[in-house]
Amino acid sequence: MLLFGMSVGLTTPPLTLAVQNAVEHRDMGVASSLIMFMRTLGGAIGLAVFGAVFTNQLDESVPSALVQRPRAIHDLPPAQRDAALAGLTHAITTVFAWGVPVVAAATVLAFLLPERPLRTDSAMGPNTSAAAH
Repeated sequence: MLLFGMSVGLTTPPLTLAVQNAVEHRDMGVASSLIMFMRTLGGAIGLAVFGAVFTNQLDESVPSALVQRPRAIHDLPPAQRDAALAGLTHAITTVFAWGVPVVAAATVLAFLLPERPLRTDSAMGPNTSAAAH
């Protein structure tokens, strides 16, 4: 989980900068909003897919009564409690195992991005007045 969090946190600013650097100044707002839209859409799709994987794995190994009331696991006899916790652990591990190829594919795609030098000019051109800002 730490690796997933760090990878998202460390890739977000450079990818945002890369996209903003690749578009014209007049399209900067559209590019920035498209970045956020795609992140939100990807998060929603990822949550749905990985949530379905988690639920499927959990339904196979943990009784539905415990899925509805997870605090009841604490009250089970030790053998049943260990089995329920093992099922929960297996479901979480499966979700992260499915996430590894997704992260690997994203890493490969990130390395395939073309390298572009950073801009040295600003949006303020000779026809732009400071009074308009």
